[in-house]
Amino acid sequence: MSAHIVVLPAAERDIEHALDWYLENAPEHAERFTADLSDTVERISVSPRLFHTVHGEVRRAALRRFPYLVWLVYFDSQNTVHILAVSHQRQDPETTRQRV
Repeated sequence: MSAHIVVLPAAERDIEHALDWYLENAPEHAERFTADLSDTVERISVSPRLFHTVHGEVRRAALRRFPYLVWLVYFDSQNTVHILAVSHQRQDPETTRQRV
């Protein structure tokens, strides 16, 4: 059974920011970015334990085609995943760690 996904408000803002960037700078990639993100969230939902912990209980999943990371926590007892952040791989990881 797939885990329930909860995208926290900060992660929603991250996604909007990334999508806005693609729409403004590379509109031909915006739809593919959205699809890649959706595929990654689906992989997380199906197998949340697949992704290694990187900081306490925080796990990280990489998109397959775009240089973005999805930061998440899996709550086994509730079969729920909280998406905490979505960051560009070149972004200082310390900035994201301060939020998660």
